[in-house]
Amino acid sequence: MPSSEPKCLIEATIAALAGAGGRLNIVLTNKALFYADLIALRDFGETLTGAPYLALENGPVVAKYEKRMVRELAKLGLAEQGAEGMARPLRLTAAGSNFKPQKLSPERFALAFEQGRRLAAKTSTAASHDSHANPGWRVAWAAGLGCEKSAQVIDMMLALQDPFLDSDDEDDDASLESGIAASFDRAETAPWSEWK
Repeated sequence: MPSSEPKCLIEATIAALAGAGGRLNIVLTNKALFYADLIALRDFGETLTGAPYLALENGPVVAKYEKRMVRELAKLGLAEQGAEGMARPLRLTAAGSNFKPQKLSPERFALAFEQGRRLAAKTSTAASHDSHANPGWRVAWAAGLGCEKSAQVIDMMLALQDPFLDSDDEDDDASLESGIAASFDRAETAPWSEWK
């Protein structure tokens, strides 16, 4: 995990927003960060942001994203959240548009930028639907909000088996099922209010 998670989360969010042309709704922003973190975990052995993700109805969401991401970006004057409907888009400010990363390498910044660009072409509904194929989300959802319990943290190692990542490995159902069972055994539970 990156040692300076808050700064890395802020920089990755700025990169994703920049990739989307400076504006992305909150659902798509969370998905862009989730996939950027998965790709970084696969390729570099650690996520970009160090942030935990929760399995919510619309898919993976950065835990405490309102505090860690939205409020922090606003406090720094780098982005602001709109109030249009449920989408609540994040928009880069002039300062955010001219931001130069200090913690993320150019390669890692580009990774988040690309995921923002990719997700900007999707609707929130389509992106949420796609994220529901992720085995990490499925396990955490089934153990948490899916059975009317507290939101669960997504096991990122299990989440690496996402079909989006186009792994060259053979699909091993037995391995997937044992990973799912193990994740149920160690699922982290916390009241939603603690993660918000």
